Amino acid sequence: VYSSRSRLHNQITPDEYAPDPAAGGGCRPHGESTDGRPLTLGYDVPLFTVGAPAAFLAQQVLADLEAGWAVIVVSPHRSVLDRIARQAVGTPIHWLDPQNSHRSTHLPVVSAEEWETEDNQSAVVVMQTFLADLGVDLALPPVGAFCQRLIRALASSARHADQDLTFTDLYAVSRSTQALRSFLMDVHSFSSPDAQELLAQLADEAGYVQAVTILSAIRTALGPLEAGPLRALSQPPFLNVSQFLSERSLLLVPMTDTDFPRHDRLLSAMLDLTLNRILATPRHRNLSLHLHDPHLYRDDHGRRWIEAARRDPHLSLLLDIQQPERYRPREGSQLIFRCSHALASSLINDWHLPASIADLAELPADTAVARLPGMVVTLKVSNP
Repeated sequence: VYSSRSRLHNQITPDEYAPDPAAGGGCRPHGESTDGRPLTLGYDVPLFTVGAPAAFLAQQVLADLEAGWAVIVVSPHRSVLDRIARQAVGTPIHWLDPQNSHRSTHLPVVSAEEWETEDNQSAVVVMQTFLADLGVDLALPPVGAFCQRLIRALASSARHADQDLTFTDLYAVSRSTQALRSFLMDVHSFSSPDAQELLAQLADEAGYVQAVTILSAIRTALGPLEAGPLRALSQPPFLNVSQFLSERSLLLVPMTDTDFPRHDRLLSAMLDLTLNRILATPRHRNLSLHLHDPHLYRDDHGRRWIEAARRDPHLSLLLDIQQPERYRPREGSQLIFRCSHALASSLINDWHLPASIADLAELPADTAVARLPGMVVTLKVSNP
């Protein structure tokens, strides 16, 4: 550490600390402690960073790739993703990029080739979560029942025809009761009970009004799919998720539509659906997820993936947050690179630090305060 202004710099790594290469299938390298020893954290522990420099995030991604993980990085800052792409030499790189549909990968709900291993119910579960993420109130029994029947009918139709099930399929049937009825009549030809129930609901006056309201909510939520880049990303050819997970590979997802933030939120929900399907797959490979500034494009600020990373040892989470007060102080492990006075005061109280606000607020550049399991130390990180 190159400054003596803070008394925190007098803290050194405990003698009993040693990096554990076996922890969680490997260790993230974080930098060096004040006494020059490497600091690491097992992949089985979610990591939170506050104000991390782009160089640090790139370093973490490259370390994950070196460990053989498939890595997904989501960021509202394209420059960060471009930097990572330049440094990930020799790694298969995919982009999920609405602003460059020619190079972008495309996402299905379920691709035709996956029906052999995918059942209808799993598609129903992930699509229900997808709609709930977009504000469709599936907690209301009539809405939940209607959407469940509709999704099952869509899945049955795609499976029967050996076709992809796509996000635009759901949008197409939500456009009007006439569009839904036309679809259901085709499905009805091979005796889908869900199609029969939906047709019966449309024939009932009260059921018809209810259907119109629900379809309107779905149509509004999926509005960005009507035309433009997100519609293009919902068309074949689709990303082969199994192949992506079978090798060391990188998926970069820029969230840059500041003029239409709901487009980014829809893209985030589409990615979440894919991630939920990956995690539901038995014996899926190790996957590392990096969420950069998630408050800009996620309504839950990344909390879903905090819980998922705790449950599943094959999922590693690095969450770079700019609003730390939205997370519980003792939630996971943290690296704090830049401290406002308010954050410094909170850390002193929550971490029981023998320090003043100035001690934290005056941390030198590229120096972080680390809270790893069982210790609080000062960490130095140099740009690669």
